[in-house]
Amino acid sequence: MVFLDAATGVRRSELLALKWRNVEFDNLQIRVQRSIYMNVVDDCKTEASKRPVPMDPLLAAELWAWKQHSSYSQPYDWVFASPRTKGKNPYWPDILLSRVVRPAVARAGIQKHVGWHTFRHYSVSRTITEPGRDAPIARHSLADSTGGSERDGS
Repeated sequence: MVFLDAATGVRRSELLALKWRNVEFDNLQIRVQRSIYMNVVDDCKTEASKRPVPMDPLLAAELWAWKQHSSYSQPYDWVFASPRTKGKNPYWPDILLSRVVRPAVARAGIQKHVGWHTFRHYSVSRTITEPGRDAPIARHSLADSTGGSERDGS
């Protein structure tokens, strides 16, 4: 999930709302269509967020491996289905952050505070530094033209 977030810049609420039918391995893209916040499925934060997000082959391979490993790999299953709820809900993002991501960051010797928004910022920074790209283009590609704060936090 961290790799997907850092590679695409998709909001955590949109990452968690992905279902396998939204991942198009043949076209190397992910169709963002909804968000989920506090286990409530809703529209994306902005209309511009509903967009196809390109996947590079490495990301597609990692997602394919995750799908093969997952007990919940049918088209209408959550990509990040929680085993605790027997796949009825996706993982809870703050639990993943506190129990998995932050301990891994600490083991890596990184002392910076890390939240889900950290990976979105990383993606924007990476996109801006691509040759021929500038900040307005990068913000548009991440559907955040206001540069404002996220509804769903860090």
